[in-house]
Amino acid sequence: MIHDDFGVHACHAEKLQKHIREQFVALHTYSDVLGEFKASHEEAYGVELPDLPARGALDINQVLHSDYFFG
Repeated sequence: MIHDDFGVHACHAEKLQKHIREQFVALHTYSDVLGEFKASHEEAYGVELPDLPARGALDINQVLHSDYFFG
């Protein structure tokens, strides 16, 4: 897991939160992060990892409306 800290002046906090939500949605909409991780490790280490779990019904776009997504 990667954890980055960002800071802005208080008057820009809403903009920061908006951009973080939008980028999270973009990341998880347009790329298969877990699938890419699995494939790269299988290739790099010559192993076969278990199949990925089935995707659920989460609408990732709901993150855009979350009050507590980022604090």
